[in-house]
Amino acid sequence: MLLTCLKQYTVKGYTNVIVGNLNYPDIDWFTYRCINNYVNNGMLKFVIESGFFQFVEFATRGCNLLDVILADDPLIITSVTSGPPLGNRDHVSIKFVLNVDAFTGSNNVEYNSYNWYKADFESMKSYLSAVDWHGMLYCNPSALSFWQCIVDTLWSAIAMFVPLRSNAPHCQTKRKSYPKHIRRIIAKKCRLWKRCRRCPDDLYTVVNCAMVACATSTM
Repeated sequence: MLLTCLKQYTVKGYTNVIVGNLNYPDIDWFTYRCINNYVNNGMLKFVIESGFFQFVEFATRGCNLLDVILADDPLIITSVTSGPPLGNRDHVSIKFVLNVDAFTGSNNVEYNSYNWYKADFESMKSYLSAVDWHGMLYCNPSALSFWQCIVDTLWSAIAMFVPLRSNAPHCQTKRKSYPKHIRRIIAKKCRLWKRCRRCPDDLYTVVNCAMVACATSTM
């Protein structure tokens, strides 16, 4: 189900970023190899064929690398570091920088955003405390409909108790973006480089396989 969801929401022509605990301990994200079974092979095939690059290079739970950052643009993620676990979690937290433009519209256009510093959290708390959550669940027994009601209720609370502020437009230089096939090639290059750094003795084999694949693709 996870793999089906990722395939469905990966949009061609745009940069895609996947963050979270995928829970694939049998995939070696350094060499992009895995234990041979249906589950691991399916995920690894999707990552490679979609041109995704994995940015986390340290264990996130014990000795396992379970929490990953995947992107099909190798230049969009920088400064990936680990932090202490959140609450009672046994996974480390991950901090990273996402290199995206905050605003890319016309210089003459203003846009609004929520001013959370002036939000009335006490009134919001009272409003949400008065919601009949059990009645909502009773009228919406399916998970999807109940979740949609929760989302609608939260947005209603935000609209009532969080003021909007007008933001002046920013003039920024648009970040250079490569075509999809170029990003896939760059991601493959990064994967091979990481594999060479991890297993220097396999350098000849890796380079030879890459040369054969390149020659075959250009015939």
